[in-house]
Amino acid sequence: MNTPMKNIISKSAFFVAMLSLLLSCEKSVRFDLPSPEDQMHLNVSKESVEISFFSEEQVAVSFAWNTSGYAAQGRPVNYSFKMDISGNNFETSIPKVDVTGVNSISFSPSQLKSFLDDWGVQDGTKVMVEAEVIASLAETESIETQKYEKPEVSKVTFELTCLQEDIQIQTGGKTYVFVNNMAFIVVEDASDVKCVSGSFSKTISVPEKGLWWFGLDYVNRNINFSRPQMWMLGDADVNGWWLGGMPEIPAADDSGKIKKWNGILFPGEMKFSLTFGGEDFTRPYLMPLVENAPLSNAGIQYVPAGNPDYKWRVSESDAGEYNITLDIENMTISFEKLRDALPYREIWICGNATSAGWESNPFPLKLNYDRNEKVFVFDGHLSPGEFKFPLAERTYEIPFLMPTVVGSDGLIPVDFLGWIHGIEVVNGEYDHKWKVEEGDQGDYILKVDTINKQMRAQKK
Repeated sequence: MNTPMKNIISKSAFFVAMLSLLLSCEKSVRFDLPSPEDQMHLNVSKESVEISFFSEEQVAVSFAWNTSGYAAQGRPVNYSFKMDISGNNFETSIPKVDVTGVNSISFSPSQLKSFLDDWGVQDGTKVMVEAEVIASLAETESIETQKYEKPEVSKVTFELTCLQEDIQIQTGGKTYVFVNNMAFIVVEDASDVKCVSGSFSKTISVPEKGLWWFGLDYVNRNINFSRPQMWMLGDADVNGWWLGGMPEIPAADDSGKIKKWNGILFPGEMKFSLTFGGEDFTRPYLMPLVENAPLSNAGIQYVPAGNPDYKWRVSESDAGEYNITLDIENMTISFEKLRDALPYREIWICGNATSAGWESNPFPLKLNYDRNEKVFVFDGHLSPGEFKFPLAERTYEIPFLMPTVVGSDGLIPVDFLGWIHGIEVVNGEYDHKWKVEEGDQGDYILKVDTINKQMRAQKK
């Protein structure tokens, strides 16, 4: 190697080394910058705060602070306020509040209650809450010339509790209590429902009998009521026992007393949840009057916490498309079977036209089920190659969905015949597939209709 080239390489290596050193030093300097001394001295009006449904005060807790040390130097400062459960490092903080121009902030009982609900704190539980006010220097220079300086931070902690209220609901000679700010009650006759607790008393006129939801309104110190929402839960539905994937049973009209659902039921069990999401299966349900109830018109019952745990059972012969009607005024259910369903509930796609190729242990790409259109959907890229639809999770010794019409090579273009293809279930007798030609690659939506036995392909 000649000398000039050696010099160039040496200089380049020296430059890279120095740049790395400078960057390292810059990171070290920024990391080791001392925090400004707290001169704001954030304080809280109460060290222990208790709120309840009966709290009438407009302000439950307030915070005040002094001027920042930066501001005392005559430098422009932006202030913000945050609050979270102590120890959470403000990762679940309330939305940051801009408090520039003021030196105090207050919160009402209803605001604190909403924060506790967002944090998942149950009534009656005392938690330590941390608040902080942050003074950050306002950016008055360009990014290139501005020197980074840590914000001044002042913190304070206090205890917060929402008292567990023993608010009772009395109707029809029975007494109920609120759980997590709400209660579900089957009113036997259209009548007055009384809510009482100590000196508190409120009478609610319920217009019709049946199942109702009651909720504590902390903002207005009121008790609201309405017909409840409900969701289907169980492995008779395509989403199984996933509490976050339950399909809602929509109301048939504005009254909310009739709920109607249309969809596919697979062999399995089902009941109806009155709350959505979470991980705890101990929740209020609507369920049959007996265990392993058949899909027949009958009465239903409200069970506050899943005990007993009765369910409807869908047999192999019962599986299919249904209209389900729930009458929560008269507490009855009816099932109307529209057609039989195919005996599978999950579909995959495989082939060298897909990103997963021919991987089969397991098949990586699973189709989503569209409840409204009652089809399985693939939404993704197809490259030049072939594909078909497995009906089990792994291996090739299983049934597949394949095209009914193919050429002599056993293939049919994905865009053939206006993109509508007949499909059939094949179990090893032959191996038909769809193919994507070189000029047809791209992003596709494939809809597999197992009821009408069609596959519809649409290029985006």
